[in-house]
Amino acid sequence: MTNNFLTDDQIAQNYERFRALVNENFPSRKVQLNEMYDSMEDELLVAPASSFEFFHNAFKGGYVEHVLRVYDFALIQLKLWKACGMRIDFTEEELKFAAMHHDLGKLGLPWANHYQPETEKWWMETRGRNYKSNPDTPWMKSNDVSMFLLNHFSVKYTVNEMIGIKLTDGLFEVGNDFYLKGFSLEAKLRNSLPYLLHHADIMAYRFEFERWATETNKFKFSEK
Repeated sequence: MTNNFLTDDQIAQNYERFRALVNENFPSRKVQLNEMYDSMEDELLVAPASSFEFFHNAFKGGYVEHVLRVYDFALIQLKLWKACGMRIDFTEEELKFAAMHHDLGKLGLPWANHYQPETEKWWMETRGRNYKSNPDTPWMKSNDVSMFLLNHFSVKYTVNEMIGIKLTDGLFEVGNDFYLKGFSLEAKLRNSLPYLLHHADIMAYRFEFERWATETNKFKFSEK
């Protein structure tokens, strides 16, 4: 398995910051959110953000670190959008909530984790797959699992938050075509939250890929 990139202390610090942000940002929902995260605490601490090492953060603690990076980048994007005169037609709490829960489904279900460490040497050495999907969980799209988890734990969310979470992956998710390839006026998105979140997510993904590529020397970038 590839380098963790994170020490146990860093994993613990990221986890503590994550839980603190839940309490700080969502006062009306923190009871339900804490119930959800308490029940999934073991997985939240160690979950990766993806399965293949060349995707992003496919290592212990990678999920929380990635979510925190998207959260931070989303706030940077918000400042940029304001500076450029873009219309901000969502609340900052909606932005923070969607950023912190855009990949929630990757934790799996309350009774079964989504990711399991890969054990087959061939997959690890020839394909760079560090984790595999848990066969005990139903085959579901990650953002569908995200909405199921929020509903399961009675966490309320706005329409803006739901669409933001669903569309953070942009056109990388085929199911998002319905929302992002509408050619009529009626089909246009009513606010820009999904676009801003996607920019933050793809920036975080690229940061994490570049870090992996630089530290492992398994990818050659173009010369400057």
